[in-house]
Amino acid sequence: MGNTQILQIIGIIYVLLGLGMLINPKYHSKVFKDLIENESNTYLLGFIGLVVGYLLITFTGKTTGWFIIIPIFGWIGLIKSALFFLAPQALMGITKIFLKKKEYLIFMGILVTIFGGILTYVSFLVL
Repeated sequence: MGNTQILQIIGIIYVLLGLGMLINPKYHSKVFKDLIENESNTYLLGFIGLVVGYLLITFTGKTTGWFIIIPIFGWIGLIKSALFFLAPQALMGITKIFLKKKEYLIFMGILVTIFGGILTYVSFLVL
């Protein structure tokens, strides 16, 4: 799989997640609450994040232009996953802030959709 396909996958995931948060914020709020309240989910998310982050950093070919986003996602994933293991309560506390009001989730949905749209556009039509 090449860098372009990785960006395409990331873009599509972000667009779908963002649109889902905008179309059905109640459902996504419940899912996020369930994720952070179940400690085994936290452990599993940390493990998966470490693996995916490592793979994004290690197997990225070209890291110029738009492709620099791939290892950045990898490093963010590694750092976040390390926090899942080292300070899960602090990380979950930050997440709970975004779940307090529906408007926060909608705002995040807008940001995620825009970012995913940009990545999708660039990866399918520019690169």
